[in-house]
Amino acid sequence: MILALGFVLLLIFAFAWAAKRINPMRQNVSSHLRVIASTFVGEKEKVVIVEFGNQWYLLGVANQNVRLLKEIPKDESFLNDPVAVETPSFDKLLAKFRR
Repeated sequence: MILALGFVLLLIFAFAWAAKRINPMRQNVSSHLRVIASTFVGEKEKVVIVEFGNQWYLLGVANQNVRLLKEIPKDESFLNDPVAVETPSFDKLLAKFRR
């Protein structure tokens, strides 16, 4: 009986592993949509930069809501800029995305 229980548990883990490896939804989405950067701004809220096609989108993501905050021209130069690593003030960030 213990051997049969072990076999059933082994089957459950094998199917779970296979389901993670073969996920058609994840494969289709990742070729068209890419997350560039994200950060939490609250307990359940975060801001995400998503690439779709040749455009970047700044999205506000909350519990049951996703809102487009700004369309950004695709430009990865600010991600590699050593000055951008320093945390700018909130006023400067807000002014940058209001343009």
